[in-house]
Amino acid sequence: MDELLTICDRTVQAALRSGADEAEAFAVSGETVNVQLQKNDIQIAKSTTSDGLGIRVFRNRGLGFAFVNSFHEDAIRESVDR
Repeated sequence: MDELLTICDRTVQAALRSGADEAEAFAVSGETVNVQLQKNDIQIAKSTTSDGLGIRVFRNRGLGFAFVNSFHEDAIRESVDR
């Protein structure tokens, strides 16, 4: 949870430095585990993780929104720029 808050704070600060009047960010992270059983034996077990970061920016009375499914610095920067 602290990591997600840090990512959101970093994103908002980047947007404000880029000229946004106001900015808001949200981050989600989750893990899904799928298990397929056949006659009480595990046939397939699969685990997937998913991350997402959304940012809403207000500038010059206009609104922009972007979403990216990565927490990498380059992806965050691109999201802020969009």
